[in-house]
Amino acid sequence: MPNSVPMFELERVSLALPRLATPLLREISLTVQAGDRVGLIGIAGAGKTSLLRLLNRLNEPTSGSIAFQGQDIRNANIYELRRQVVLVAQEAKLLGMTVEQAIAYPLKLAQLPPEQIQLRLQDWLDRSQLPVDWLPRQDFQLSVGQRQWVSLLRGLIMQSPVLLLDEPTTGLDGDRANQLFEVLKSTQQTVIMVSHQHDLIKQYCDRVVCLHRGEIIAQASTAEFNWQQVPSATQPSADDWD
Repeated sequence: MPNSVPMFELERVSLALPRLATPLLREISLTVQAGDRVGLIGIAGAGKTSLLRLLNRLNEPTSGSIAFQGQDIRNANIYELRRQVVLVAQEAKLLGMTVEQAIAYPLKLAQLPPEQIQLRLQDWLDRSQLPVDWLPRQDFQLSVGQRQWVSLLRGLIMQSPVLLLDEPTTGLDGDRANQLFEVLKSTQQTVIMVSHQHDLIKQYCDRVVCLHRGEIIAQASTAEFNWQQVPSATQPSADDWD
């Protein structure tokens, strides 16, 4: 019998910051099952990135509750949580490391044995088709798209149950974007992805959640989602976090 406990269950979650006049998120209720591929959409400032940050406790909700695999997320060990719920941010940074060092770094933090690190590193280098001549390069020797591909690989190599992706394809060409989604499909991870590229959401995600001004205004399966109800882009406000 499949596990009936949701991967995430959010109940009336809000997020406000003292310096902002309006909340970033308001009364968010959302259930994500294991294996779901959820696309978060909405104009800039809708609260998409803020929602991702709550799911691995980079921010704490002002009110409401978040359960991860049935446990209140506030009771989880934060380091263990972030090994299981990996966030790949939109801005890719190698933190002064070479490409090879940056990709292996999360495994070293997790204290995997060196032999296991090397085996997993080689496996993911092969699966991602990352060119060997990238490995000794540093930030300044990579294009924006190359840095993003390395950052994605650094997240994938953790083989976490949940992967949170914030605009993962903005710097990638079409072939690389398609390659990313083929790799993701093979992992059977739960994926929650923010993207303004609706065509990619339609191809990859099985559910769509639309946020506007910090609230969920629509959600449905990708096949049934009414794309006409998505608000059009407007000028983001000064307190925009997305």
